[in-house]
Amino acid sequence: MDYMVYIPEEAKPDEQNLKVQISQWLLKIGQSVEKGVELVEICTDKAVYVITAPVSGILKKVLIEEGQFFSPDNPICIINIKEE
Repeated sequence: MDYMVYIPEEAKPDEQNLKVQISQWLLKIGQSVEKGVELVEICTDKAVYVITAPVSGILKKVLIEEGQFFSPDNPICIINIKEE
């Protein structure tokens, strides 16, 4: 099952129209992901955040590439959740 990953509320900028940038993906597509593992580094004009994986699975697709700006309400990647 695919899980769309969004940045958490605490990493969203205070100003409504402010964009966020992907600084660096810390995992590659196809890599195994464990819940809580560092997934991606993002930055705003005020801070840098490391986003951790909200679920375990396989990093299936990156939706926002390094260097791209995006709206905080957009998904950043897809993790294929491990079936239990």
